[in-house]
Amino acid sequence: MGSMKNVFKLSGGEVSLLDQSIKTEYLFQVGPYQVWAPIQKQLEKPLTKEVRPGDSVLLYCLFLNEHSSNGLFNTFLVSEFMSQ
Repeated sequence: MGSMKNVFKLSGGEVSLLDQSIKTEYLFQVGPYQVWAPIQKQLEKPLTKEVRPGDSVLLYCLFLNEHSSNGLFNTFLVSEFMSQ
């Protein structure tokens, strides 16, 4: 969350919107990799209703990339999905 806020600040976004719209991260299996991704609050109920573990899903994400003295942070904020 801290990394997303840093990127939003740099791009002129309203950081408080992140606190209002993001509550939970979900674990997604992408090929051989597991990826934790935050999801917008309004998508949580539809996601848990429509998608079961092991289902394929198409995720639409905002990609946030932060380079800092602490390293490189890549975040995919899930903004929409389509079950397949």
